Amino acid sequence: MIDNVLVLIVAPAVTALITYLVTRRKYNAEAKDVELDNVAEAIKIWRETAESLAQEYRDKLTEKDSIIEELRDLMLQYKQNHQKVLKKLTALEKDYNALSKKYNELIND
Repeated sequence: MIDNVLVLIVAPAVTALITYLVTRRKYNAEAKDVELDNVAEAIKIWRETAESLAQEYRDKLTEKDSIIEELRDLMLQYKQNHQKVLKKLTALEKDYNALSKKYNELIND
């Protein structure tokens, strides 16, 4: 009778314990696999983001260099036009002074 009770109680208990241990290992291994997959996915997302930001940074540097070159060209044009305007103004002042002198001569005569 005790043997039957032991067989009826111990055998399922041992089987349950073995199943629990094996299942626990399996679940732990699966959890680690899922965690590694999540980490790998996070790394992939961060890498893509970093590469995207690096490309955007390079594009902005190129754009900045282009704008600086355009500003240099505009400054050069400004200086050239400014010099032309100054020369024209000087010539107009000379003409004005000459005409003013003639006018004064005509009025005084």
